[in-house]
Amino acid sequence: MGRSILNQVDTGNDLLVKVHYKRNSDRRGLSDGSSGIVWRTGNFTTTTSNATLIVKGQLWGSNAYSDGCGEYVELCNSDGSAVDSSWRSNDGKRYWGASYAGVDSGSIWAKFLFHWHQVYTGINPGTYQIVVGWNTRNGSGGNKPFQVVNPNTNDDARSRQHESHCEIWELQPSQGLTTVQLSQNVW
Repeated sequence: MGRSILNQVDTGNDLLVKVHYKRNSDRRGLSDGSSGIVWRTGNFTTTTSNATLIVKGQLWGSNAYSDGCGEYVELCNSDGSAVDSSWRSNDGKRYWGASYAGVDSGSIWAKFLFHWHQVYTGINPGTYQIVVGWNTRNGSGGNKPFQVVNPNTNDDARSRQHESHCEIWELQPSQGLTTVQLSQNVW
């Protein structure tokens, strides 16, 4: 099953260890800044040595502000430190696989969808979290991707409570996958 997610031929002996699922329906406003955290999932614990993690998720925002300002998604240790700090450069991998689209309007009804799909290989057993945020390339302040995360009926009476979610698929390394097969250019 894991190979079908990775667009590989299913050999019938893949092993999906578990799926960690995180969700958040708390509505809140974002503060201005050159960087910030939009959502930090709760901790999840992996049990597989040298695991492959497939991370997919999305969150909703509303009210345009700075629009695209360096949105990223990153696998972090439970204390919030980066699993791989080299990914934090201006063009680092934490920006890969993150897409963002919406209506560029300051009206509360203008919604944004921030979606991500990332693959992490060689992950050791431990406790981790997924951090979603923004970091402007030039460090200029007064930015944020949008004003409200998880809008609800207080923002637009025609709407409902929106929620963010993140799935982390933990796969055993015995699949025979290589870094080449998991390269970003395959997607």
